Amino acid sequence: MIERFRNYLLVDHRTRWRYDLSCALASLIFYTISVSVGLPGEKAFKLSTLFLFFGVFSTTLWYCYAPTRKTTSEALLPRRALFVQLAKALAAVSVAGFMFARFANTPSAMAAVADASLRVWARGKPTEAKIKAAARIVKEAKANNYPISPNLVTEIGQKIINSSAIPSLQKPAIEAANEFVTYLSSRQALPLNVDHIVPLTVTPTEPRGPTFHVNVGCELGAYKEGAEAHLYGIFSFAGPRMTDCVDLVLWPVDKVVVPLDNVDGKNATLVNCALTYSGGNLKLENVRFANCVFQISAAHARDKNVLQFLRAAMTGEPISLDLKWTSREV
Repeated sequence: MIERFRNYLLVDHRTRWRYDLSCALASLIFYTISVSVGLPGEKAFKLSTLFLFFGVFSTTLWYCYAPTRKTTSEALLPRRALFVQLAKALAAVSVAGFMFARFANTPSAMAAVADASLRVWARGKPTEAKIKAAARIVKEAKANNYPISPNLVTEIGQKIINSSAIPSLQKPAIEAANEFVTYLSSRQALPLNVDHIVPLTVTPTEPRGPTFHVNVGCELGAYKEGAEAHLYGIFSFAGPRMTDCVDLVLWPVDKVVVPLDNVDGKNATLVNCALTYSGGNLKLENVRFANCVFQISAAHARDKNVLQFLRAAMTGEPISLDLKWTSREV
């Protein structure tokens, strides 16, 4: 095998280039078919790249383990045989590649690709292009339910938040941070069993908006004598409060915008909300956000409270912090 591998790399250039060209052509065909059947372009590109690497690896093994053949130093293939072998190689790589693609198109395989891509983009100094690319990767992972490593998302997300100290990166950094914490929120286990649901009708006043409906209850199994859970100031009114509960769940019927300025929350979970925050007073104790979308404006990229809130949310853990409004500047 070693001798054939050496011959493949150093002597039989004609065969190697023929095989590599077949792999490249098969990869291009695979990409074209994938896009034509509706697969997103970025996903099709990743799969076709995996297809290409798999093809090159497979043809190299085929050369090394195939039945004994004459090397190019002994005889050259006639033109007709050359095209026959090229067609066979193309067919073999196509079949093997499509079988491989069935595996590669699984959430776990695509998550591995996303993990690797994030690590590549995280190398070196942050740039606008790197930050936007990382945001696209995480956004696609959420849309397709790819389970990227939460620790990796947190690590790179914290770096992105820190990069907002560079004036030219403030806007892309905050926008990317929104995507990262939104992804982490989507991985939170939803409290599907909520007891004592109380439907509320809310009419926001600051800012004024249309009436909507939310459900409030205590997660089943989260009862504890003497405990208290509340969300004071939510939707600019007094807010719900429950005793003997350690997880008050607020779950809008439809996704609604929830400003977090001037909110005082304890032992609570907000579900299916669009969250905004502009740096006002915010007190949270053991509060988490499940399947929420973060919409922090880049206009507040220099606000220290906003950055502290994003750093806390970037851990993917329940948040405890006490922020007082002081200044819009870091």
